[in-house]
Amino acid sequence: MAPGPDALGSQHYQTLVYALTLLRYLGPGFDEMVLEERADLIEETCSRINEFGEILHKPISFLEHGRPKRRGPVNYQRMDLPPP
Repeated sequence: MAPGPDALGSQHYQTLVYALTLLRYLGPGFDEMVLEERADLIEETCSRINEFGEILHKPISFLEHGRPKRRGPVNYQRMDLPPP
């Protein structure tokens, strides 16, 4: 039986499911590969998905909380404003 979201943590589980979906859709013959090759491909795909997520997080975080020509998020406590 395959591990579920509770065993892996929901974020890891979602990444794994997404990677498997991509590999089966875009990788012809994925299911016919030797188990070791599939495991390596899954691991590399998950790693690249995580790298992409980290890269995407930076501009989104800035757009949500950043201020022009300044580093770091807005300090809402100093401005007496509730955080978004």
